[in-house]
Amino acid sequence: MAFNESVVIVDYYCYGCNQMVERVDEESCSRCRNPFIEEQIGGNMAPIDRPQLTPQMDNEIDNALESGTNVLLVKHETYGKIYGKDILTLKGLNRLNDEIIDFYMSLIVERGKNDNFRTVHAFNTFFYKKIKDNGPQSLKRWTRKLDVFANDYIFIPIHLGMHWCLAVIDLMNKRIQYYDSMGGTNMGCVQSLFEWLSCESVDKKKVSLQASEWVLEMALNIPQQINARDCG
Repeated sequence: MAFNESVVIVDYYCYGCNQMVERVDEESCSRCRNPFIEEQIGGNMAPIDRPQLTPQMDNEIDNALESGTNVLLVKHETYGKIYGKDILTLKGLNRLNDEIIDFYMSLIVERGKNDNFRTVHAFNTFFYKKIKDNGPQSLKRWTRKLDVFANDYIFIPIHLGMHWCLAVIDLMNKRIQYYDSMGGTNMGCVQSLFEWLSCESVDKKKVSLQASEWVLEMALNIPQQINARDCG
């Protein structure tokens, strides 16, 4: 699939305010004065391999998308509930909500229980906000009965106003990476997560993590979204 070499302004994302801004005439945010980021669509894009859906699968998807907003579609004792209004966030240019992100994270955790995949623990969408607002020590209750170090990876969804990113703690290789499909950087996030992980290590293993042994980085060469709404 190829796109014309042109700039198509769909939305602006202001990293100063951590929010998406609809198209306006100004070149910078009226609140924080930071320049907006324009999205560019151009060059060659590698084709994305998508699984083939059976007619039955297509029919189930259509039925879910056409269900009422308050219709309960999925109920799981561990993963929670998904209603019609949640599924609709997957349609078109709608923005994903917390419920969809959390449920998908739970599916990744479940897949990791298979011998063919790495084990994963995923925190919900409120985890990073609590670290950011209250500090790493505030999360002790969240992990009181959990050994996060028993996993290969820890996934932390990051919500920036109307934009989703992902932080991944790679416990095998002592690496914390930040994935942003709009090319943003957030060293403050990975540093806060390292501080939390260090506190967790002292609390659970009585061992302090050595910062010199860990790599904190922004993930490069990752797929980039081609509009301001396809976060995730």
